[in-house]
Amino acid sequence: MQTKMISLAQEKLIPISRQLACEGIVLLENRNAVLPIKKGEKISLFGRCQVNTYRSGTGSGGAVNVHYAVNALEGLRSNPTIDINEELAAVYEEWIKVNPFDDGGGGWAAEPWFQQEMPLNTELVEQAAKNSDKALIFIGRTAGEDQDNADAPGSYRLTEQEEAMITGVTAQFDKVIVILNITNIMDMSWLNTIDNKESIQAVIYSWAAGMEGGHALADVISGNVSPSGRMCDTVAYQLSDYPSSAYFGRKDYNCYVEDIYVGYRYFETFKPQAVQYEFGAGLSYTEFSRELQSYSIEGTGIERILHLDFSLQNIGEEYTSKEVLQVYCEAPQGHLGKPVEY
Repeated sequence: MQTKMISLAQEKLIPISRQLACEGIVLLENRNAVLPIKKGEKISLFGRCQVNTYRSGTGSGGAVNVHYAVNALEGLRSNPTIDINEELAAVYEEWIKVNPFDDGGGGWAAEPWFQQEMPLNTELVEQAAKNSDKALIFIGRTAGEDQDNADAPGSYRLTEQEEAMITGVTAQFDKVIVILNITNIMDMSWLNTIDNKESIQAVIYSWAAGMEGGHALADVISGNVSPSGRMCDTVAYQLSDYPSSAYFGRKDYNCYVEDIYVGYRYFETFKPQAVQYEFGAGLSYTEFSRELQSYSIEGTGIERILHLDFSLQNIGEEYTSKEVLQVYCEAPQGHLGKPVEY
């Protein structure tokens, strides 16, 4: 009886898992409205994480057992409005059979941060470009409990194989979407320096989105769901721009040099020019109007509560969507100093 109840509860959680995955996806770039994919367009998928899609990070979270996990390729294939270059997908599937996922032996947080990518030759990419309108490039990373990232290729930074994949694909495609299937932020400065960077029209953080992650990505890529996720961290141009970088990963001690200026508060106060993508960043397929209607203060002293009344309206004509209202406040400066924004 208990097992049956657990199974029923799991079934009811499936659509919630998919909804959460959709709402967590962050669209950072979308030049020339390259997304969503239009009806009749064919897409080519590059990168092994289309198949070996990360659903979670390492440690206790990664040890959670699920009945299934939908990878990106499966999710995109099952969406009736998306047309995939199946010839290229078959090449990746065959290569992965010979070069399976490296789990590091299956021990606790033993798998490496990244997986080796399939080498691409010019002929394969050229053929894909002839048969497709747009390209999706998947970059994958894991991290988590007992497996913190490091300032190294394959972790915080791209590997040579990944750089070669990106430059090879962008040389043949002028409409490229980068999908970051990762468990944390990583270096993004290469978007401004890599060869053929103008071909990269869209950037998506799809994260490690759980067992329904593949379906959720397809929902957003197809336009069935408009992205509404927002960045919960700050992406700086250089790792050294983060005040914690000098001590990160040390096992002997850690020094919290930020004091009260943690996260975006540090950048807003001292180094806004170092920010590539700010805390709270994220795009939608539509546009919203926002207007503060009124505000009031309830209570006194430390018990005071600020009430804000907003008018929010979707002023686009094509897509329904959700929006995240963000309010940032600045406290009066005192003897001890305050961050620019809270």
